[in-house]
Amino acid sequence: MVKCARRKIVTLRSPRPFVAVLAWLFALLVPCSAGSQSEEATVTNLARPAKWKADSLALEIRDRNLALGGLQLGNWADPAEPLDLSALEGIKAPCRSLRIDAAGMSVLTVCPTTAGNERVLMTLQGVVLQLPLPVKKGTNPSISDDGVRAAAIFDEEGASVLHVVDVQRTRDMAVLGLDEPRHPILAGEGTVVACTAMVGGKRHAVVIDLETGQGHVLSDGQREVDVGALSANGRRVVYKAFVAPHDDFYLVDLDRSIRFNISDSEGSAVAVDLSQNGDTVAYISSFGGAYGVFTADINARKMINRIGLFKPVRDVYISASGQRFAILQGSERPVFEVWDTHGKVSNRVHVIDEGCEKPTLASSGLVAAALCPSGDQRAARLQLYTLPDQE
Repeated sequence: MVKCARRKIVTLRSPRPFVAVLAWLFALLVPCSAGSQSEEATVTNLARPAKWKADSLALEIRDRNLALGGLQLGNWADPAEPLDLSALEGIKAPCRSLRIDAAGMSVLTVCPTTAGNERVLMTLQGVVLQLPLPVKKGTNPSISDDGVRAAAIFDEEGASVLHVVDVQRTRDMAVLGLDEPRHPILAGEGTVVACTAMVGGKRHAVVIDLETGQGHVLSDGQREVDVGALSANGRRVVYKAFVAPHDDFYLVDLDRSIRFNISDSEGSAVAVDLSQNGDTVAYISSFGGAYGVFTADINARKMINRIGLFKPVRDVYISASGQRFAILQGSERPVFEVWDTHGKVSNRVHVIDEGCEKPTLASSGLVAAALCPSGDQRAARLQLYTLPDQE
């Protein structure tokens, strides 16, 4: 494996941040020889957390039996082979949105149907299921790490209702009392779900314990709020919010009643993910036409500038351990890069560039998935990729 020489990255926390960003990016964009790239970064301190008390939210969990009869659309006997989604009865392309469980055995996607609505498709143990209600247009589902629970905003006669479907236990849990819920994210253990909802006339980030029915409001007077990620047990939650003049990523630790401002008004917040152990945040910030990829160690309160690019970076994913991350670049022809971290050093280990859409990384860090073209149809074929082990 050929590697570039390691290069010191200029820290972004500079009295002249834009100048620092340019120096940092030009250092990174020096042409590299064939093979993987290797980058060494500067470590800086995270801002101190603030004390934070999340307000309670009165909710009800409606728990009903899930009838699996009639939900099966087909089979996917060999996940090593692509699955043609458009060949399933009643399903059309292009599909959108993609989520994968830890082991790469279960996948969620949203596809249009011949009935004129959109449905969530779920692959589980070689079977392709269609979840029971139409999904609210524009919303994306989420999956648990074991691949048996899915969270989605379903359209119930025009109303948006957050559901968590447990296929293994044949349960359909609807969270009642949420006003206009959006963007559900299911914790890896499948017992906690977060989303945004209207509370007191404003959109807030909220988190719900499915076992107790207890909800908490995480944001406070901020605007443009969205949920980013949860730890596996749901006790650490990352959300994005705007407080003039910047938008930032915030991490709430419910056990310690504290809140971190992770990005600390450096650039414009783009995308974020949280490792399943809740210890490492990966996030993207933009600085004019430049983009930076960062990781933050929550327990050590350290932030590392990982890599910088002039091509737009749209999303970021991080493995359960926090030692592997993936970034999604570009829009016309997306490029999916997988990087390993060893302390301050980051090594690029894999690239997926096949004109596929919505690539995503399993929390194990060993499997990726994407929606690829099939003939002249966009996002019609579900493809899994086996990634190398971390060195």
